Amino acid sequence: MAAKYASLRLEVGLQVLCSSLSFVGGYVWVVNTSRRFVYWWYTATNISLLVLVQAVFIWKLDLSSVSNVLILNIASAATTLLVSIACGVYGFWRGPQKIYGSEA
Repeated sequence: MAAKYASLRLEVGLQVLCSSLSFVGGYVWVVNTSRRFVYWWYTATNISLLVLVQAVFIWKLDLSSVSNVLILNIASAATTLLVSIACGVYGFWRGPQKIYGSEA
């Protein structure tokens, strides 16, 4: 069975990279939400940039190969990670969201 997948060395590496970026992006998002660094612009920026990045990759790359699809996934995960990092930096600079109606 392993012989069937012996030619997928590059693809396995790309998948591991994509998974790692997604994991770190999820971790940064959890840190941001636990510190109340949740801003309205995060969602709009993340969605807009993801649609833009994916549209450019769909337009420019031949997605009939597995490696190019994985590169698209890496670009998407990196985009989300960068927006999450920007949100965290902004949160440390500006401070957490205020909770209205409580003394916290």
